[in-house]
Amino acid sequence: MARELNISKQHVSLILKEFISDGYVETVSNPNDKRANLVSISKLGQEFLNEHVEISNQVFNDIVSKLNEEDKKKFLDAMDTIFTILNNVE
Repeated sequence: MARELNISKQHVSLILKEFISDGYVETVSNPNDKRANLVSISKLGQEFLNEHVEISNQVFNDIVSKLNEEDKKKFLDAMDTIFTILNNVE
């Protein structure tokens, strides 16, 4: 997780502890490696995520709906470019 998020392992650990405390994620021992834990999103965490994704989508749609067709196309093309660039970063 630390490598994918490009943050320190200590920072990931602090974030996970808070998410566990809030009930958003759950951990179980890795049956293949007793030194490691597996992390998964809880039902509460999934509900929280779904709610915030819906709000983000509404805000995004509100902003885009105010653009004319030409600006919408330019904006979506720019977003595609950014997405492509970010997917190629390692």
